Amino acid sequence: MQLTESKARSVWQFFSKICSIPHPSDHEQQIIQWLIDYAEGKKLTCNKDKAGNVIIKVPATAGCEKWPTVILQGHVDMVCEKTPQSNHDFMKDPIRMVEQDGWIYGDQTTLGADNGIGCAMALAMTKADDKLVHGPLELLFTVSEETGLNGADGLDATLLSGKYLINIDSEDDSEFVIGCAGGQQTAIELDLCCTAANSGWQSYLMTVSGCSGGHSGVNIHCQRANAIHILSKTLAKLQQHDIALTSIKGGSAHNAIPRDAEALLCFSPAVLPEVQQTIKQCETLLKGQYAKTDANLSLKIEAVPQKTSRIMDPNSFAATVNLLNALPHGVFRYNQEIHGLPEASNNLATLATDMENCKLKVSTSQRSSLEASLDELTDKIVAAATLVGAKWTNNTRYAAWQPDFESKLVSKAKGLYHSIHTVEPHILIIHAGLECGVIGKKMPGLEMLSMGPNIENPHSPQERVNIASVDRSWQFLKLLLSELKE
Repeated sequence: MQLTESKARSVWQFFSKICSIPHPSDHEQQIIQWLIDYAEGKKLTCNKDKAGNVIIKVPATAGCEKWPTVILQGHVDMVCEKTPQSNHDFMKDPIRMVEQDGWIYGDQTTLGADNGIGCAMALAMTKADDKLVHGPLELLFTVSEETGLNGADGLDATLLSGKYLINIDSEDDSEFVIGCAGGQQTAIELDLCCTAANSGWQSYLMTVSGCSGGHSGVNIHCQRANAIHILSKTLAKLQQHDIALTSIKGGSAHNAIPRDAEALLCFSPAVLPEVQQTIKQCETLLKGQYAKTDANLSLKIEAVPQKTSRIMDPNSFAATVNLLNALPHGVFRYNQEIHGLPEASNNLATLATDMENCKLKVSTSQRSSLEASLDELTDKIVAAATLVGAKWTNNTRYAAWQPDFESKLVSKAKGLYHSIHTVEPHILIIHAGLECGVIGKKMPGLEMLSMGPNIENPHSPQERVNIASVDRSWQFLKLLLSELKE
């Protein structure tokens, strides 16, 4: 299906508008103001809470005023990832939509269909359309979801009265999600001992690139390469040579598997041939290890003109490598009841050196459906940090969403799906984090379900949303709302 053939025209109009307004996580002010202005222009009741979340109330269709109130919920922020070639500035540039073979992409950037397309579906319910039949609606637009569900955590639930909540932040139109993992982030800081660089040494930049990356919840079980781990493994091998580490960085977000990483090294040009040989050997082994998941993985080293004045001393170099190699990445344990579902995992998410203050900063993002497993995994990360003398802080913890298999909302959605497609939908508990768990704790008894159109490769520049799937999801949402009469 081409975009010009889509019957979800109002959805695409709103999504195009969302793409035109910069909305990185923690910088949603422009889009929040636009939502408020839009609601006021439509003479709809609108509230903003102290966390920055916006609630727009849509009156029921005539004759449906006594139906239960339904909350349609999505988050307005997006993960900002781009290719190395892109000059896109997420703080000021609009997202450019590119259509290809029935899909919409970003132009070398994340598209923000996660979760802009869900917000667009909610907003489309405000359009005057004789075919829309629904009870009272509360459109809830949350902020800072991608940085730790912070908007949902700060939500003023007294502004809401819904009996049902439909979260439009899932990524397969044949699935309904009814449960998800909770999470915990850990920040690690290692003090470094810095010393003056040898005046006769040259600076070299080693880069890891071409990793597939992806969502650290949705794709963590795919065993894709983590660029930070690749870098640390290679540095461990390079320690046999007479080299020094100047700085290191990698990753961009807690919920994105790192695709790129780099280290600035310093050593005598005479050592370059053996360093190159070691890197080539590492690349060959790693390409074999990740042949099916990261076919474009690449390790390179090249001389750079910048003059290095400060380097890590050998002990700090060793501590950095040991810490990064000790920190886990990937699935820690699988669910014992649902085959293939991770129970607990960790994403070795970001790292950077602050050589002016001689510090290494690392962040990790743990997920689990069970509190005990989340604690166990976090304890291992803390132990690794402690063993090299690093400081650590656990923060941004959010609750898991425990499934309710007896929910009327879920039962109604399943029945309608079967009546349309003559097959049962997939009912899932996922490893990614959704705001339903946090919101549900604030509103006991709230029945919840998550749905959405087909989105692939979220949190990466390969993110794309299927045009025909948006049509299917939009038609289903309208039908479901027209059936929630009690």
